Amino acid sequence: MLENGQAHIMEKHIQSPPDVVIEILSLSTAARDRELKRKRYECFGVREYWLVDPENNSLEILKMNNARFVLHSLSTAPSSCSSSIIPHLILDLNWIFH
Repeated sequence: MLENGQAHIMEKHIQSPPDVVIEILSLSTAARDRELKRKRYECFGVREYWLVDPENNSLEILKMNNARFVLHSLSTAPSSCSSSIIPHLILDLNWIFH
């Protein structure tokens, strides 16, 4: 883990995981996104992992807690949801999915 959660910017690249990763699920990739990618992002210390499911008009937000992803929220349109790490961000799922 990086000091103070800050990115280390090197000459040609950034050495840190992203704060948020967003995956758009599809029938062909959903299992891989939920298992393999989830474990990889968890291992690298991504702070939030969003799973957008267009088939069910839902957004699942997982947040890092003690080096493991835990469910922060699972919302379905027409409701809204918010990030645990991005202050004041409220996502209107009705707007996203329609």
